[in-house]
Amino acid sequence: MEQMNEMAFAVIACLGFSLIEAFFVLPSHLKNKKLQRAAKSEERKNAIERAIDYVKMKIYGEILAGMMRKKWLRRLLTFVPLIFMFIVGALLSKGVIKSTFFPAIPFDDFQVEIAYKTGESVEKTEKYLKYVEQEVFALKQELIEEFGDTLITFISTEIGNTEQLGEAGTHAGMVRVSLDVEDAPISSFEISRRVRERIVEDPTLEKFQVGGFNRWGSPVSIALNGDDYREIKKAKTWLRKELSKDPTLKNVKDNGGLGNREIIIELKPKAYQLGLTSGEIMRQIRQGFFGNELQRMIIGKDEVKVWVRYPKEDRASVQQMEDVKIRTMTGGEIPLKELADYKIERGEVKIRHTDGEKEIMVTADQTDPYASTSEINDNIEKTIVPKLKALFPQIDVEFRGQARSAGKSMKSLGLMAVLLLIMIVIILSLNFNSLYQGLMFACIIPIGMFCAQLGHGIEHLPFSILSFWGVIALMGILVNDAVVFLDTFNRYLKTGMEVSEAIYKAGLSRFRPIVLTSITTIAGLYPLIWESDFQAQFLIPMAVSVAYGVLFGTLFILFFFPLLVLFFNDMKRAVIWVWTGKKPDMLSVESAIIDMEREKEMNSETKNLKS
Repeated sequence: MEQMNEMAFAVIACLGFSLIEAFFVLPSHLKNKKLQRAAKSEERKNAIERAIDYVKMKIYGEILAGMMRKKWLRRLLTFVPLIFMFIVGALLSKGVIKSTFFPAIPFDDFQVEIAYKTGESVEKTEKYLKYVEQEVFALKQELIEEFGDTLITFISTEIGNTEQLGEAGTHAGMVRVSLDVEDAPISSFEISRRVRERIVEDPTLEKFQVGGFNRWGSPVSIALNGDDYREIKKAKTWLRKELSKDPTLKNVKDNGGLGNREIIIELKPKAYQLGLTSGEIMRQIRQGFFGNELQRMIIGKDEVKVWVRYPKEDRASVQQMEDVKIRTMTGGEIPLKELADYKIERGEVKIRHTDGEKEIMVTADQTDPYASTSEINDNIEKTIVPKLKALFPQIDVEFRGQARSAGKSMKSLGLMAVLLLIMIVIILSLNFNSLYQGLMFACIIPIGMFCAQLGHGIEHLPFSILSFWGVIALMGILVNDAVVFLDTFNRYLKTGMEVSEAIYKAGLSRFRPIVLTSITTIAGLYPLIWESDFQAQFLIPMAVSVAYGVLFGTLFILFFFPLLVLFFNDMKRAVIWVWTGKKPDMLSVESAIIDMEREKEMNSETKNLKS
């Protein structure tokens, strides 16, 4: 949500200055006599003007009149928006319209990252990275021949560090590939896929990954928590195998990792009888092989440390540990092999903790970057997680990465949407002096979201968190169109028109401003939707939500909002009829008429008091 602060400020500033323009600058422009003469002259000749009038009167007007002509028809057509929302919701649930946590944004560079076991020689790491670099150079030449352009612009190799694997040391490294694929017929996702296909993976590698930086976090990120670290490691190994079987996933890895080789000793009963501990035995072994500081001396101006350890020939190999003599508390010396057994294993790089529990994170990327991340995570939660919990009941499983980020964003966005809806209803209810007219706008707002989702299906884009940000902006646009429609309807009622006539006249009156506003909004957003620039990819989902929400939302406001007004009128009359036993007419229940009658009564009372 923090990313949208600057955009929200820009929109608010533009709307604020537009109010200043509308109230103070535009009237002076319209008052100009030359402009008025030009406008009158243009109005007589402009074919577009006649075309708009024809569409308004002959097409829109006749369709609206036909929809309102019969009560049973208009009442039935009132439920068309509900049917529309049901159909779009079904398309979304069936996967025809895709949904995801965050959209796949093509990257402008990617890395081939590798990691051997900790402690591996730098020569081995360098040799494999050179092989990777050669394969990337070969692909670069192929792309030049295929597309006639240098799409891979820069290749660099770094040993000792990785960005996404979280490894550092002589055993790790990466090859960075910079791209220039703007307006190119091939995407960065496809280039990275080709690189991955060319490279033959070294079977001794602990970790291997080809891909760019994901700005939203890992598509699949599962945290395994518990108190028993050995059980967590077993669960991690099992989970990695299961995720590797899923064809929709790639680059399955974890942040556990193996450390350097360590000597693990297990004490024999004799050691316990002599009062020795594993810490004491390992201390004496370390003194013999690494050394122990005996004293410090000043020689001239220098301080010299004196260390004591075994001769070089007695500490040349680990196997010589068996001949180490361990001094007991009584001063005796006993060979290590009589006191303990030992083995050499790789330790842990580090043990991570979260909320006091040990943790290992297993992550994976999507094979298809445009696939639905939410569907992939749902499938894992339904098919793999239950098996994992059955095999390792003491391990807690939690989804992180994009799933957690999306959950937090949706929670805050949902709260903001509810507060926005309540504020809109309250403000408009006070403005129209009618709660039931204010509730009409609450019925319009959900339509916008489903219109935006249909637009994503048309553009073959998944509906994401960024799309929902666009829906928040869309709410204000649709409500604005409905407000001017309802305000015109109320003004016509006050002139003495019947309800049906007033709603029909309001539709014709507001047809031009609503349609022209919608056309200019859509026309302004479509260049952004077609944009292939990297920075534009973050705004395209929001632009699609607003553009298609306005497009389809305008149709609903022009054709079905009038029916909604009449439906609310019928409902209010039915309630009064049930409550009082008297059936009121359509005009008497409208807020504009009620307010006008109250105003007349107050004026009459005021005159009586003065007289």
